[in-house]
Amino acid sequence: MPAGLTPEQLQAWHRDGYVAVAGLYSGETMLQWKQIMRDVMEEERRAAGVDEWSFVTSGVRVWMCDVIHPVLREAMRDDKVTPILKQIIGPDVEFLSAKAVFKDARVDMPSPWHQDWFYWHGAPKLSIWIALDDATPDNGCLKFIPGSHKTNFN
Repeated sequence: MPAGLTPEQLQAWHRDGYVAVAGLYSGETMLQWKQIMRDVMEEERRAAGVDEWSFVTSGVRVWMCDVIHPVLREAMRDDKVTPILKQIIGPDVEFLSAKAVFKDARVDMPSPWHQDWFYWHGAPKLSIWIALDDATPDNGCLKFIPGSHKTNFN
């Protein structure tokens, strides 16, 4: 796979505010990352002395860059991701956080339509969304509104 986006993908990014890059990582890698997430959250559960992941009742767990698992931190620095980010935002790429979003029988909280701009108060940020499971409309995939990055809805 070539490093970075094609001219067509870069044009789509500027037009739509998002771009999908299929096949960036193998299924085996996704399974490894998923297991790491489970292991880390299980370790946190044990350390908290609780019977379940009560600290993630919303189905979202965020780790800032200083506490994320080293395997995942290194993955965000690899030659599959950084060339894409540099094409979009330039050479000064900084990793802020990782977020696990998951749903199971206990978690059915939907995420309403929103722009992340509100949370960051306008500071320019990008998100890389990497699905560790198949994401479909039936099981709650992420949805985008093309061009909405050009309008402040907050």
